[in-house]
Amino acid sequence: MMNQERFELIKGALSEAAMTDDERLLMNYRITPETKLPPMQPLFRMFDTPCFYRGELVAACGKAKSGKTLFLSVIMAAGLTDKVLALERHTEPMEKREQNHVSHELCRVATEEDDSQITEITEKT
Repeated sequence: MMNQERFELIKGALSEAAMTDDERLLMNYRITPETKLPPMQPLFRMFDTPCFYRGELVAACGKAKSGKTLFLSVIMAAGLTDKVLALERHTEPMEKREQNHVSHELCRVATEEDDSQITEITEKT
């Protein structure tokens, strides 16, 4: 047993010495079962099940004509209103005044076809 502990100690020292600076930096961000993570914050609920958590990277993939655009449109609409079809906001709803302002601005800018202004508006909210 003592030889195994010594072996592991030497093995760990050698592997750490062989690491590059980038690998050492990545080890600081490594998530293990012991890592304490902040609680996840769901943004929406679908059929009363939380989904789309804040900070998560999500991709909508599928075959052609399978409804990806419709699904993304429902998600965007749920971001402006409290509920769209089965998708509803999980977070506290914005005040109606703010919702109406954002909706109005997005519609106005969309008719002007200027993507840079849409980006500015969405970043402000």
